[in-house]
Amino acid sequence: METALEKTGNVQVVRLRGRLDLDSTLVFEEFLTNLVEAGERIILLECTDLRYVGSAGLGVFVAARKQLGSEGKIIFSSLSPQVRQVFDLVRFGTLFTIYPNQEEALAALG
Repeated sequence: METALEKTGNVQVVRLRGRLDLDSTLVFEEFLTNLVEAGERIILLECTDLRYVGSAGLGVFVAARKQLGSEGKIIFSSLSPQVRQVFDLVRFGTLFTIYPNQEEALAALG
């Protein structure tokens, strides 16, 4: 999996590309932990090019949310159909805010 960073105001946008599977989970978990430890409090995960997320990857999202606590949030945008199906299956919409695209997410965070 590949990541790219873009800071927009107080929002750290992380573009995800590829597969968040068992092989890439540990590296991605460390990546998110480092962002939080560096002081990022609002992280937007832009998922247009994220093609697959496994259960270990879902666990990383939940762990990062816990690490942020009430001081911050992780939000998602532009879920691919494959990832949307997984999110719907595990009811991630009840844990995380999901926007149809990055523009709407940034506008809502305003």
